[in-house]
Amino acid sequence: MKIADISHYQGVIDWSKARKELDFAIFRASLGSDTKDKKYLYNTAECGIPYGAYHYVMAGTPEKAKEEAQFFFKTANEAIKKPLFYIADIEYKAQTAETTEAVCKAFLLELHNLGCKKIGMYINTRYNWAGKAIKMCDIMWIPHWGLNDGKIPADKYKPQHYNDLWQYTSKGRVDGIKGDVDLNLINGSKKLSWFIDGWDYSEPKLGDRVLQVGSIGNDVKTLQSLLNKTFGFKLVVDGEYGSKTRTGVKKMEKACGILVDGVYDQQAHKAFMAYIDSLSAKKLVVTQATNCCNGDAETYNIIAFLAAGTKVEP
Repeated sequence: MKIADISHYQGVIDWSKARKELDFAIFRASLGSDTKDKKYLYNTAECGIPYGAYHYVMAGTPEKAKEEAQFFFKTANEAIKKPLFYIADIEYKAQTAETTEAVCKAFLLELHNLGCKKIGMYINTRYNWAGKAIKMCDIMWIPHWGLNDGKIPADKYKPQHYNDLWQYTSKGRVDGIKGDVDLNLINGSKKLSWFIDGWDYSEPKLGDRVLQVGSIGNDVKTLQSLLNKTFGFKLVVDGEYGSKTRTGVKKMEKACGILVDGVYDQQAHKAFMAYIDSLSAKKLVVTQATNCCNGDAETYNIIAFLAAGTKVEP
């Protein structure tokens, strides 16, 4: 069993190889109140395995912790699929003996209020400062590396505190990932099935999630193709939502009479589908040459002749 936690520091990953070794992954989605991990959307779109998300908490007050939790939730859910669980990474200098418990409680409570079903903390040296926040966690994730040689250490190196996930090395190796990677084991009472329960292995369809600059996936390809077909654009159908796709969406939004912001959300999807339906209704095509009359051909005179391929209003 291998479980890797990954950020942009791992660079471009060959997921066709890496996914064969990993049971699931935990991706860094964000840090602080306004920074998104550069590879989060790429990794979640390409990995092809179940995943959770974590956020590097920099808050030193409950107010800031709540703000960061909101940012994390929004960022994490921009992935091609929503994460299976949400983790607060507690190791920043602002989390002191005086502030850690309040920060952790505020962050976790906000995740709960936002609807996250499985939440937890990655914590080590600040464990004893977290206080009542520990009991708020569904997942306790603790690093304790021992010899840190990439191998699973002896039991004597396991964390002293209860944990569901044990990060046992920062020098692990996974085929398809260049360099070192953090590796983890399930170490508590929960089984692998608990962590990946509810995972949907099917590809999301257009309209299943919000698409915006940075989004990657087959649903983006579908959007690009529809924009080209409907408006005559010449977007490259590559599945990457870049500035040109955003411009295309803005033109579509303007044509549909909705808010023009270049974000393909539920409102935009409904409006676009309705717009396409309206165009289809307006472009009935005559499949074979025919005469038109005001009534039956025996009683009424011919008023028009329509050649095959003629487009008519319904």
